[in-house]
Amino acid sequence: MARRTTLAILLLTAAVASACGGTDGGANSGLDSGAVTSLSATTTAAPVAPTAPASSTPPASSTTVAPPMAGAPLSSSSRLRIDGIGPIEVGMTVAQARAAAGTELSLKNEPYCDVLTPTQGPEGVALIVTSPSAGRVELIIVNGGPVSTVSGIRVGSAEAEVIAAYPGRLRSVNPSLPVHRLIYQASDPALADRILVFVIGDSRVATMYAGVRDQAEADEICG
Repeated sequence: MARRTTLAILLLTAAVASACGGTDGGANSGLDSGAVTSLSATTTAAPVAPTAPASSTPPASSTTVAPPMAGAPLSSSSRLRIDGIGPIEVGMTVAQARAAAGTELSLKNEPYCDVLTPTQGPEGVALIVTSPSAGRVELIIVNGGPVSTVSGIRVGSAEAEVIAAYPGRLRSVNPSLPVHRLIYQASDPALADRILVFVIGDSRVATMYAGVRDQAEADEICG
């Protein structure tokens, strides 16, 4: 009887030790391979769920942290292009042109257009808003001062210099007249509605302007 009791006690002790675990690594091995894996899945699943959509849709702040850097301000070193001058582009609103210029632009209302001019220079530059209701820069006129085109032509350059700077790319309007125009159009289809005009008088550039083709080819500007 005592032997049976002793055996029962030994079996009960072994069962309790097995259920409660020990410090020899047996139960810990079970936890490492089973319970811990399960807990790992549970603890990692919680953070993964909210971050999954963020990986496919970047936070809004990621697109606004680094705004575009402003370019060089409008100055005497700015160049007249077929589609703009320095930081200003044809098609900008008055507000956009003022923001991009990096210098003050004064606005004057004419009967058929609005004119923006840089109060601190460069001299001889005017931005023309030919449809004030639309409020966009459509022409950029240079009638003097230091500003040149990208190819180095400025008011006062000889007609021969213009022809040499744009070989085979110029169209002449009324060439037999003392005052006539040389028109440059880029080969890029994206600029098909933009032209650069040189007004020639006494065989030299008297005025040059760039912008929307329909406006630049008109007989009168702001007329």
